[in-house]
Amino acid sequence: MKAPVLLKRWRDQTGTSQSAAAEAVDVRQATWCAWEAGKAAPHLEQAIKIEAATNGAVPIESWSDDPAVQTAMRQALERRASEQYPRPPSSPPPADEPSGEHVSPGAEQPTGTAS
Repeated sequence: MKAPVLLKRWRDQTGTSQSAAAEAVDVRQATWCAWEAGKAAPHLEQAIKIEAATNGAVPIESWSDDPAVQTAMRQALERRASEQYPRPPSSPPPADEPSGEHVSPGAEQPTGTAS
C-alpha cells in the first residue's frame, strides 16, 4: 500500500496542511493523519474524493496492493463517472446527398443546366 507515502508527498509538494487536506475531502484531521500513517484506509467514496482533491496524485488503486482490489476500485470509479456524466447519444449518420449532380461550393455550373 503506497497511498500513505503518496498522501504525504502530495501535501509536502503542495504545501497543504493536514487540516486543509482533510477539509477538502470532508474528514477530520485525525482521520487524514491515520491515513498518512497507514493506520487506516479510506472507504471507496473517500478514496475517490482524495484522488480528485490531489488531482490524481493519490489514485484510488494506491490504497491496495491486491490487483483484484485495484481493478474493482477503478471499475467502481469509472461506473460512477459514467452514471454522473453519461455520454451523449451518438449523432445520426449524415443524410444522403440529394440525387442529381453534385456541385462543389463555388464551382460553376454548366450552362443550360438547372440546379
